[in-house]
Amino acid sequence: MMRRIDPREAAEYYLGHFRPDVNKYDRGRVFVIAGSRGMSGAAILSARAAMRAGGGLVYSVLPAGLLPVVAAALPEALKCPVGESSSAHFTAGDAKRLKELARRADAVVLGPGLGRDESTLTLARELLADPEFAPEAMALVLDADGLYAFKERAAELKAAAALRRGRIVLTPHEGEAAALLGIAAAEVKARREECVRALAELLDGGVAVLKGRETLTSYVGPHGAEMFVNTTGNPGLATGGSGDVLAGMIAGLTASDRAREGNCQPLANIVNYGAALHGLAGDMLSARHGERYLTAADIIEGLGDIRNYAG
Repeated sequence: MMRRIDPREAAEYYLGHFRPDVNKYDRGRVFVIAGSRGMSGAAILSARAAMRAGGGLVYSVLPAGLLPVVAAALPEALKCPVGESSSAHFTAGDAKRLKELARRADAVVLGPGLGRDESTLTLARELLADPEFAPEAMALVLDADGLYAFKERAAELKAAAALRRGRIVLTPHEGEAAALLGIAAAEVKARREECVRALAELLDGGVAVLKGRETLTSYVGPHGAEMFVNTTGNPGLATGGSGDVLAGMIAGLTASDRAREGNCQPLANIVNYGAALHGLAGDMLSARHGERYLTAADIIEGLGDIRNYAG
């Protein structure tokens, strides 16, 4: 049974208050492991989205060669350069350092702009296969090139998810979903519900997000596969970096959930709220400026308009 994500509920969640005695540690540590030469923007967008979504401390974990660019763009984030000062991408040799850095992470984003150097892809698989990587994280959001690392390696992804029961979130578009499942993108487009369910079945309770027109989310709960559809959003969101923003938002919302007044939410609910808020910010911006105007950075700033949402 398909259920619709309620945008009003998502807006109320985003606008909910934090506890009066909350501090930045209560709002959670988000580690964004992202970026490579030519794709530092992905790291910036994802980290900034995690901040706007509520993360208390956001760590931009990046190849050291990108530090000058990222440091200038993200004054509020803690910068964690990895590798030699000239490093343009992560390599398999960075695994030990990344595990040390992420030991206390409450949420992790892995993948935006990582690049497809074989050593980088090997690193992504190694991190996911090690239970000591981000052992306390409530969500590990695998996006973009982090997903590509598991192209036609569904069995490896399933094994990694079993180490983190109910904590993996996948955020593929149709092409990335096709690569994970080993089928054509056209087949995913034609059978979206079946494909997002197949992805969810790999995750041992984690959440699969299939981006696109009416984004779908799915997870396998005690009573079988659950599926949701998001009806916010518009074609203006079809722009580079939009997915990086969504990944950061999901991580920031997850890390800060326990700092809210009221009960903590299950990961699946938080992911659904993230999808709805992402689209809602785009809808409110396009209503003012038109769909052609939107960039990924605008989506982040558009979260500030959520308070004006009338439902």
